[in-house]
Amino acid sequence: MRSTVWLMIVFVASGVGGDAPRVLADTGSAATPPSARQSSDTRTAPPPDLRAFPTAPAPGELATVLLPETESAVSALIQRLPPAVAGHQRLVAVPPANAGAVVVGYGEDRRIADSPNPLLRLLVIDMRNGDFFPTNWTGGQVVGFIAQAKTAMDAGRDGDLFWLRDESAVSVPGSTGQVVTYGITWGRIDSPWLFVVQGDTSESRDALLMAVVAAARSASGR
Repeated sequence: MRSTVWLMIVFVASGVGGDAPRVLADTGSAATPPSARQSSDTRTAPPPDLRAFPTAPAPGELATVLLPETESAVSALIQRLPPAVAGHQRLVAVPPANAGAVVVGYGEDRRIADSPNPLLRLLVIDMRNGDFFPTNWTGGQVVGFIAQAKTAMDAGRDGDLFWLRDESAVSVPGSTGQVVTYGITWGRIDSPWLFVVQGDTSESRDALLMAVVAAARSASGR
């Protein structure tokens, strides 16, 4: 299902050089969270009501592994990611531009001229340090909120894990063409961590997802 971009990584010039990801939301849609409409000194809001959220098996065996719960566990997972995925080499560094985020990239995406970005990327966000969604929301609550706001058809809850699979399209400057990104977003209802994998094709996205699952299983010993 192709939909309006609800969550995307936009690579902008950073102060430390190179390209850096910034998490943006489609503020022109119903997906604008309560905190975006409150004063700047209020960063919490009541969580969304997800009691009626549909149940569905999570993709890529996500529900079968122990996801990281701490910064050290996130680091352990990242260290276990392979040097290449779907034929694309891991980048040396992709510095994050937003607080609480970690990014791992593979390959170079040159579909938009003069804007080289990773073809594949894993984004991990600590919602407690984020700057868009309420900081008291968990990763699972954010995923559920976005899926409900967008009336997403390819989303579900697998135990404590909420997931959303989507496609987003970005217009190419000076052209009528679009660049399509294939993503899967997930998080647990009881954890502040939000995870996103994105790729230039559904196959490459799924390959990165399986690499993340394997790394999580190795890091946790399960």
